[in-house]
Amino acid sequence: MLSRDIKNLNAQIALNKRSNRYIESKIKSISSLIYDEKVWGEYLHSISTDAKRYDIKILDFKNRYTDNNNSFSRILDITLKTTGSYKDTLRFINSLEQNDLVVDIHTLAIKAKKKINTELIISVWGIRYL
Repeated sequence: MLSRDIKNLNAQIALNKRSNRYIESKIKSISSLIYDEKVWGEYLHSISTDAKRYDIKILDFKNRYTDNNNSFSRILDITLKTTGSYKDTLRFINSLEQNDLVVDIHTLAIKAKKKINTELIISVWGIRYL
């Protein structure tokens, strides 16, 4: 009876190992979410490129790596202060979200003067493979 139980447990362990390998391969296949400084560097560069494309002047541009131990969380916070026309500002904001990365614009402050002054706080979400 013990031999049978051991055999069943070994079969269950082997099944769990196969399942873990499958899940691990699927997590790795969604590379745009996995912690990758190069991809995020390219995203930061695309912000300035899109600002230029949409005639948006960046007044302040800060980014901060968020250090926590969660496997899926905000990983990079970006603060932008910009100025531009209304239409260009909307196009620029839309371009920030049109990306393979999971991007969350969670603070948006707009003030209208001669031009539209905008303050954005953006978070890039990702998976840390722990």
